[in-house]
Amino acid sequence: MSRLRNLLGFMIIALMAAACSAGGAVLPVAVPPAVDELHEANVVSIEARPGNDLTDEEIEIVLNGIFAHPCARISRVNQELDDKVISLDVETARTGKDGCETRLGSTAEFIHIVPIDAEALLPGRYTVVLGELTTGFEIR
Repeated sequence: MSRLRNLLGFMIIALMAAACSAGGAVLPVAVPPAVDELHEANVVSIEARPGNDLTDEEIEIVLNGIFAHPCARISRVNQELDDKVISLDVETARTGKDGCETRLGSTAEFIHIVPIDAEALLPGRYTVVLGELTTGFEIR
């Protein structure tokens, strides 16, 4: 029994020594990204205003914010209508490296216009929601 215990102890020591002398082997470690790529657009304010023709037929929602990464851009803004609430969801994508400054900690401000086709909406007061931000407009 003692011989088996000695053999087992020797094997454990040999395995530990082999692991320590693995020549700088690096174990893979999952590192979270520095920026959450799904939420790179930090929208700080939203505002509803009449569209270019200044009628009730088109409403623009103006998004003001900061990109958490200077290469991020808004790729799409999804709109969902539920009763008189329009929910917005911003999707971002990163541009290529050309012309994009990527200093550590650098950000980029943005203004993005989201057209709302008000011609398809019934008269009444509408609320626009993006995260915890809200604004509203009225169709007459």
